[in-house]
Formats: sequence, structure tokens, C-alpha cells
Amino acid sequence: MSKKGSIIGISAALIIAACTQAFAFLDFSGCNLALGRTHSIYDRGAWAGRWNPSLLARSGAPHLSMQFFSLGLLVGNNSLSRNDYNRLFAGEDTYWDEDDKEEILGEIPGDNLRGYLMGDITGFGFSMDRFAINLQVLGAGRIGIPKDFLTLALYGNELNREYSFDAIEGEGWGAMSTDFSLGYQLEWHFFDEFAVGGTFRYIYGLGYAGVTRADGGATVTTNGVTGSGDFEFGYGDTGDGVGLDLAASALWRDHWEFGITMGNLVGTIAWDLDSIKVYGFDITNGEIDIDSLDNEEYLGRLFDQEDTTYAAGTAKTRLPFYIQLNAGYRVNEKLIVVGEYQQGFSAKPGVSKNPRLAVGGEYRALPWLPVRTGLAVGGSFMFEWGAGFGLDFNHYTFDFGIIGLKGVFGSSHGIGIGFTNRIIF
Repeated sequence: MSKKGSIIGISAALIIAACTQAFAFLDFSGCNLALGRTHSIYDRGAWAGRWNPSLLARSGAPHLSMQFFSLGLLVGNNSLSRNDYNRLFAGEDTYWDEDDKEEILGEIPGDNLRGYLMGDITGFGFSMDRFAINLQVLGAGRIGIPKDFLTLALYGNELNREYSFDAIEGEGWGAMSTDFSLGYQLEWHFFDEFAVGGTFRYIYGLGYAGVTRADGGATVTTNGVTGSGDFEFGYGDTGDGVGLDLAASALWRDHWEFGITMGNLVGTIAWDLDSIKVYGFDITNGEIDIDSLDNEEYLGRLFDQEDTTYAAGTAKTRLPFYIQLNAGYRVNEKLIVVGEYQQGFSAKPGVSKNPRLAVGGEYRALPWLPVRTGLAVGGSFMFEWGAGFGLDFNHYTFDFGIIGLKGVFGSSHGIGIGFTNRIIF
């Protein structure tokens, strides 16, 4: 029967192949993650240009600000929680029993085990009055492993059953984005303050890799295993594109803040793919030894790589369009509450067609120590809970946040962590 190590090795190899250079497009700052991935409408500074540039023109915006060496990272899957992993994978290398195997397969929704890796790296951000520029690395990636593939790895040979691998999927890309943002305040008697803004970005592609086609399967018979298949894998390391966000924000009756962002109204990266390689396998006889699938020589005999490579032309990555509504209420000098509604219009890594509603709060028992927490429902992960803190020394701030995805603590199916460094004058 199957060892734990065999399926771990198979899954890790596929995830690494498909998620190389994959980061997420959306903003993952320390403050944002601590608030349950709720953007604070009270943000002022260069970083606000990344998600609502109108805030650059609002009262309270600094004359000069800078963000440097800031990182956010999210990683997880759609099936197994941290508790599941600790129980089934951690510890000594023992065999799974039938109940363990049924539990693993039962946790997988639909036909695929999906893993994702998302992140955000800000190298430098700078603002002067109503203008800001931000340099960052961004991207997205996702991998899907067919449930049939895992069934074969877990149970080995089942007579006269066809195992389909058509559902294998994977895409990853990374890019450098240079964002230029501008805010402008307008008069509108209904609001105490009203401003509009826009962000134009130039995107330089750093790399793209993806499964462009997957066909095939295997059938176990009394005489052995038969099957064949082809997998096309395209890659490239150059590309460029542009993006455009438009936004507005307002202050109403001194205590209420509102904002709206239309993200990626324009947003496409055109990739010049170097080539597409075709990998094939052909099994004509003999039993597959599942315990040997982590052996390179055995895999070389089982899977025959076809010597086929052809020019791929170009591929386009459409950055996901979304609409985001933000609100905030200042309860008193120590406590603010913020909320966010986001609606995506495509199922892409980093955004979902499922509407997402988030709410968070920041409390300052001490003026220099904001403590934050927040939660979200809907979206890609259905439930998220975050917490964190900041250090606010007037001209320098540090923010840290951590978030659980699709659950809390041990029941979470992923985790996010982020920190930011900012200077304000």
C-alpha cells in the first residue's frame, strides 16, 4: 500500500513546477492583513495609491511619505487544514489506514486538490502631496491536481478503473509594476470632503509558466496498466502591459468615510512565450509500483518525455477587474471601525466571482501602539480572520499582520503574513 512520502513527493513536484515566480496582484500589507484583509479608508500616504489613489488628496495626507522593504505572503490549499496536515503528514513515516485515505479524498471539493501561493513585495513607494509612485513585484499562481491522480497514489491498482488526468491545471506569473498615482479634491456640497484619483501602472513581465493542455489517463487491468497522455507546458521570461484604476472617496458628517475603487479597468500582460514543451507518457505493460514514484530512474522508465518543442507565440494574462467599496467610522480618538465589500468578475488567482465582505477595527490604548483585528466572509476563501499590531512613532511606522484563511487557527486551510515599513513627514 502507499506511504505518506509518495504522495507528498508527487504533489510537491507539481506545485513547484506550476507556481514558480507566482505572486498575488492584490495588496497584502501588514495593516491590511491584520484587519482581515480590509483596507483602511483612513490610510494616508504613498501606499494608498495602490488601492484608492483619491486618498492622496484628502486631509491628513502627509506632505512626504515613503514605504520600503515591505512583504506580504499567502499560501494554502482548498482541502486540508493545518490540523489535517499535522495528523496525517507530520510525525513518523507510517502507513495510512483506510479511514485516513477516505478522509483525505473526502476533504477535496470537486475534482481537484488546489494549492495557491500569493504574495506582494514593495521595493519602494514615495509620495509628495497628491502624487505617488510605487515599485512592486506582483503576480498570481495556482495548481490543480486531479482527484483521480491522488486516488491512484493512495490506493494503487484498482481493476478496470480508468484514472483521468485531464483536470491537471497550473499557471504562475510574476511581474514588476511601476504605479503612478494622482489624487484631486473636488467640491461637492453633500460631503464635507470629496476627492477622485487614478493609478496608471506599467507592468514588466518577469516570467510566465503554465500548463496549456493536459490529456490522458490510465486503466488498470488483470494484465497490468495501460494508458497514455500528453502534457503541454509553456513558459517565457519577457512580457509587458499596462493597468488603470479609478477611485473616489469622501468624508460625511465628520465621522463617516466612504470610498469606491474600480480596479484593473485596463490590465493586461502580453507574454512572449519562449516555447511549449510536450511531455508524454506511455504505459503498455507491467504494474506501477506506487512506492517507487519518488525514484527518478523509475519515473524515467515509466514516463517517456517526447522530444517535441515548438514556438508558442504570445499569451495574455488579463489582470482581474473588480469593484471595491470601503467605509469607516471613527467611534472616538482611540477606536476606528472599517469595512469593505469587493466584487470580482472573473475566477482568477487573487480574486473571485464570489462577493467578499470584510470588517475590522483598530484600537489605540496607547497612542503609539495600534492593535488591529478583522474578519471576512465570502470571496476566494469563504472565511478569514486576521490580527496584528503597529508601532507608530510619528515619522516612522511599522505594521505587522497575520491571517488565517478558510478557518481559524488549526482549522485554517492557509495562512498569510505581512509587514510594512513606512516613513512619514
